[in-house]
Amino acid sequence: MEKAREVYQKLGQPLPDYYLPPEYSYTAYSILSAYYVIARSRQYEQCIPMALSLGAVNDYCGQYESPVPRWIFNDCIFALDNLFLVEASKK
Repeated sequence: MEKAREVYQKLGQPLPDYYLPPEYSYTAYSILSAYYVIARSRQYEQCIPMALSLGAVNDYCGQYESPVPRWIFNDCIFALDNLFLVEASKK
């Protein structure tokens, strides 16, 4: 990013928005925090992590309020879990 900043300064142009860090997102923070709490209930079989269950998500939602509609929340949690499982399978 520093290189890009130098180039744009030499050109006398402002740095485009896509180089700037994103603003704080309460929604993103809430979903990531929820994922970390839900992931604590992960089951393992022979040291292999299993996918999170819908029951674990339901248990979380029974205790805490979701910042987005439930179907979006579920999609986000399972998408994060899929990323985790892909990285875990590489190890």
